[in-house]
Amino acid sequence: MARNIVGLESDGLSWTLNIKLATYTVSNVTIQATSSRDVTEVTVPNTIASYPVSAVSFRNNSTLKKVRYQRPAVTDNAFYQCTALEEVILEEGVTSIRDHAFYGCTSLKKVHLPDTLTDIRQIIFLNCSSLQSAIIPRAVTDIESYMFFGCTALRWLYIDGNYNANSYEFSDCNSLEWIRFSDLVTEMHSCGLRNCTAKTIIFAGELPTCTDTEETLTCFGSAETVYYPADSASWAKLAAEWDSEDCELKPYRTGFSVDERTTTRLQGTYVPETHPEDPALVVIAAYTADGKLAAVDCLQYDPDKVPVYSVEMRGIFHGELQYKVFWLLQDSYLPRIAA
Repeated sequence: MARNIVGLESDGLSWTLNIKLATYTVSNVTIQATSSRDVTEVTVPNTIASYPVSAVSFRNNSTLKKVRYQRPAVTDNAFYQCTALEEVILEEGVTSIRDHAFYGCTSLKKVHLPDTLTDIRQIIFLNCSSLQSAIIPRAVTDIESYMFFGCTALRWLYIDGNYNANSYEFSDCNSLEWIRFSDLVTEMHSCGLRNCTAKTIIFAGELPTCTDTEETLTCFGSAETVYYPADSASWAKLAAEWDSEDCELKPYRTGFSVDERTTTRLQGTYVPETHPEDPALVVIAAYTADGKLAAVDCLQYDPDKVPVYSVEMRGIFHGELQYKVFWLLQDSYLPRIAA
């Protein structure tokens, strides 16, 4: 038999202690927002006074703006419709994001997903209409249904983990310019990019299988250009048979760095001194001091224009950043590109 005792309060939060009456010991702690005062910024720890945090609930909170999260799992509905939430930092050690965790966070602009993240459930960022970009870490094993559905401000997605044939993950992302799929992606679904405006899709691996149709083009949404590794036999075979006038397939080879600079700003104008004769794309990446990818941008190369690129890269990191400019694309994770 157990009962809850509520009342420990700090910084506008309450901790619910779940007491086992048989032993009079604290088994776990639940964190939730209180109405006693406004909460604008919070760090969610893994433990409180050595007791594990078992659940977190800020559902429908209208004042919370920034969250640092340390607990291994972001629980179901943890920040459901927190309409003022603007920034989320999931720290290293977080491994899972459960269903509806950030559903309807309409002010959310920036989210950092750690390298330790492996499990992302469904409907995580649905209708997060202010979210501008996202980097999916390498360890993620799948992206489930409706993850970014209705993220109408989303400009780019860099997927370094896996993504397998679920549905509507990127649908109705009507500001999306480009999306990059990792070499781990082997399957796609025709509804994944439904009503998605991404004109550029970059694949780092072999041609994925479209699980619900034999028409490969339908899995590319509205893409006008699809880039694929030049040494891929499966892509080369598709390219030889390709007859679409609406979507062009272009091979690319391993890129290289021609310019590096250090800055404290996440925006700037870049004028590389040298460049290859015929690059397909320009990739500009920003790294933190410890080598983590903070932001990335991808631009079309126009040989008829002076190679000046004005870029505003949206990221959550502050302090000194190292920018690197790459021509073409590397067919593996960007931080592994040798300068």
